[in-house]
Amino acid sequence: MDRTRRLFYVSCTRALKDLAVVLFTADPEQAVAHIRQLDLFEDEAIHTQGVFETA
Repeated sequence: MDRTRRLFYVSCTRALKDLAVVLFTADPEQAVAHIRQLDLFEDEAIHTQGVFETA
């Protein structure tokens, strides 16, 4: 787990542009709340599936 955490950190901090992190979860609302609580990304940078669905 520690190795995965370090790899994720390096991937996020070394991205030059347009980094996208995809999280597959059964409870997206809880995941978003947790990610916001961790303050890993700016709030406007966190998107859920609804943003990507077409009307």
